[in-house]
Amino acid sequence: MDNLKRRSMIESSLSDAVSSFAFHHHHDSYFSRVRGPLLDVFFFQFTRSNGQFTIRYGIDAPGLLGSLRGNKILGFDSQTPCLWVSRNNDQLGPYGCKHEDHIANCGSKVKADLESCAFPWFDTVVTISDFVGIYRQSEVRLDSPITPLPPGAELKCGIYGMMLAELHDKQSAQPWFDAALEGWRTTSPPTDAQADWVRLITSAINAL
Repeated sequence: MDNLKRRSMIESSLSDAVSSFAFHHHHDSYFSRVRGPLLDVFFFQFTRSNGQFTIRYGIDAPGLLGSLRGNKILGFDSQTPCLWVSRNNDQLGPYGCKHEDHIANCGSKVKADLESCAFPWFDTVVTISDFVGIYRQSEVRLDSPITPLPPGAELKCGIYGMMLAELHDKQSAQPWFDAALEGWRTTSPPTDAQADWVRLITSAINAL
């Protein structure tokens, strides 16, 4: 079985299994459901052997960070959820998909695992403020902006600052912007993507 057919069969099996939870096939290997201002998301990816796949899940807030969506330079397309808050360390599976009978049985297994693992976590994030708070805890992993930032933390600190600014918490946003920009200024030479982030965050600061 080629990968295209395997992917299509998995998409069909999962669509049938999770439709009762209001999930629909969003795009590519992504499935999503609207829950108030949030978007619950899960997606599947093949293991290296292609005889199995795993599930990862997360939450997006479609109303936030509109300036980033569709910005392909920064790695975001217009259809794939950004998964600003994710549970990448808590992947589900693996599930067999080498043969058609494996795929036919995988939907019920994925459904049961989502119910027991993903759904209780989804229920802890209800509002946009919850979402932004969880983003800091799970992605930024800093209680306050510090300089110098840990290596690679500039991007997530900048995104967190942009979230705070969009929630009109301008006073809290500024230190996160400053820390991100200071970190990028010490990168020599900056990459094109970093330069784009600096321009975006500078624009966000000017709008405060």
